[in-house]
Amino acid sequence: TELKFLTPLRDQIPAKTFAARVTNPVSDGSGNIRKQIRQALGLLKEAGYQLEKGKLVNSDGEQLSFELILRTPLVERVAIPFKNNLEKVGIDMTIQIVSDSAQYINRVRERQYDMIVGKLGGANFPSEQAFLYEWHSDYIESSYNQAGVKSPILDDLIKRIKENEGNTEELLALGQAFDRILLWSYYSIPQYHSSSFRIAYWDKFGIPKQ
Repeated sequence: TELKFLTPLRDQIPAKTFAARVTNPVSDGSGNIRKQIRQALGLLKEAGYQLEKGKLVNSDGEQLSFELILRTPLVERVAIPFKNNLEKVGIDMTIQIVSDSAQYINRVRERQYDMIVGKLGGANFPSEQAFLYEWHSDYIESSYNQAGVKSPILDDLIKRIKENEGNTEELLALGQAFDRILLWSYYSIPQYHSSSFRIAYWDKFGIPKQ
């Protein structure tokens, strides 16, 4: 299992990584998330924030606020409900659309953003190239490593993934170890996923008649 890769790193990663697997909160889809709001406010209070007059503020009275940049207005339909939920706990999130492609890419490469909307793919087994681009510290100054992750542990796991190409048993354990660290580090906030499996095909060819 993945623990054989994580156990030697026990003194370098949070103890909670060895606890139960991370599970994302689940709601009934009605938009009523009072339970999740209470949980969020509890965590924010532990971090030193207080809710005052509808605003979540730190010890200096400064409201927690940040900017989300989008490349296209089409993503606003996903971002606005997120913004509305943040407002319920007193957080101010502004949405800025950067429609100029060159400007957007430059901002991503230069880390001129607080939060960004991205897409994470996956496969049955970890792909060395996908992990290399999205999580390796060598790509910290590119538009690939958008979370800005610099982790020697993840870099080492990526190296091991590359060394074990073709070994499905090792790759499965490495992928699970990688996932545990990513999920417990909370680098991203899941917004939505597609439940469909899309296949493109072209019926130009057929079976020859016997």
